[in-house]
Amino acid sequence: DADNTLWGGIIGEDGIGGIEIGNDFPGLAFRDFQKYAHYLQKQGVMLAIASKNNEEDVVEVLDRHDAMVLKREHFSAMEINWVSKVEGLKNIARKLNIGLDALVFVDDNRKEIGEVQERLPEVTCFLVPEELAEYPGLLRNCGLFDIGEVTKEDRERTKMMAQEAARKQDSEQVSEEEFRAALGLKVKVFEVQGQHLARTTQLINKTNQFNLTTIRRTQEEVKALCDSQDSLVLATEIEDRYGEYGLVGVAILKAGQKGSWDIDTLLMSCRVLGRGADTAFISQIVSASAQRGAKILRGRYLPTQKNRMVEDLYPRHGFEKAGEEGVWTISASADAVAYPDYIESALTLSE
Repeated sequence: DADNTLWGGIIGEDGIGGIEIGNDFPGLAFRDFQKYAHYLQKQGVMLAIASKNNEEDVVEVLDRHDAMVLKREHFSAMEINWVSKVEGLKNIARKLNIGLDALVFVDDNRKEIGEVQERLPEVTCFLVPEELAEYPGLLRNCGLFDIGEVTKEDRERTKMMAQEAARKQDSEQVSEEEFRAALGLKVKVFEVQGQHLARTTQLINKTNQFNLTTIRRTQEEVKALCDSQDSLVLATEIEDRYGEYGLVGVAILKAGQKGSWDIDTLLMSCRVLGRGADTAFISQIVSASAQRGAKILRGRYLPTQKNRMVEDLYPRHGFEKAGEEGVWTISASADAVAYPDYIESALTLSE
C-alpha cells in the first residue's frame, strides 16, 4: 500500500508537503521500512504498489519527494486506482507472471487485510503495527526473506521486468509474426560451469510450472553431476533486442544403456515462454545428447498440481510415446527438432 504504509498520512488529503517521511519520528519509521524494502529489491525481490489513490499523486511523491528512498524505477508493477486491493493484487501477479502465493502484502487497513486474507488466502499479509517503532523490522524479522546466494538474475530482476513491459507494449502494435521476426531472439546453450552453479541450483529448486520432473537438488549435488562423465548439465541464456533474460533454463541428461540417454531434469523460467525459445532449447538438448554418443534420448513427464502446462511438451517436439507411463523417446541427432528460423541458437560443449 502507499498511504500510511510507504509514508505517514494520506497523499490525497495532506499533499506532498504534508505526508510524514524523513529523519524525524514518525517519518523515520516509514523511511527505515523503505530502506529495507530497497535492500530486498537489490537482492532480487520485486516491489509493487497496490493503492487506492489517484496515480498522479503517488507518482509525484515517488518522483519528487526528497526523503523517499524508493523511487518509481524501483517498482516492477503499480496498481494505483480505485479497484479493490484483491483485484489490484491479482493484476500485479498477472503483470509479473507470478503466482499469488509469491505475494507479500503490507497495508495499514485491517479491513483491506481481512478482505485479502478471505478472498486470496495464498497471499501473505502484514498489518502495519500500531507501534511504529516496530515497523522497520516488520519484513526483516518475518523469516520470509532469508535470501541465499544472490545471482546476477536476482540483482537485475527489476530491470528485466521493465524490458518485459516494453516487449509487451511493442507486441501489441504489430502482428505476432512481425513482432517475432523483429525480436532478434538469441538462445545460447552450454555446459554448466562453476560460475553458473548458484543460478542453476536456484532454478532447479524454485521452478514449478515449466518443469517436467520437479526434482530438487543441492548445489553440491548439481556440481557432482557436472563433474560426472555419465551426466551432462546444460543451461540456456536468452537475449533479444530489448535486453538479456539471463540464465533461464536447465537440463540434466544422464547416460543409460545401449546408447540411450535420459532427460532427468528439464525446466525453464516462464518469463521466456511463448516465442519458440523452449523449442530452440530442446533442439540443442537433443543435439548435445547426440554429440555425447546418444542414439536414443528419453524424456519423462511426472505430473504435479503445477506443471500441467508441459504435459504435452515432448509429443509437441517430435518425441514418441514409449512403453512406460509418461516416457517419450526421440532419435538423437543434430536436426531432430527444428526451431523457428527467426531464432539464432548456438550450442557449446566442452571437449
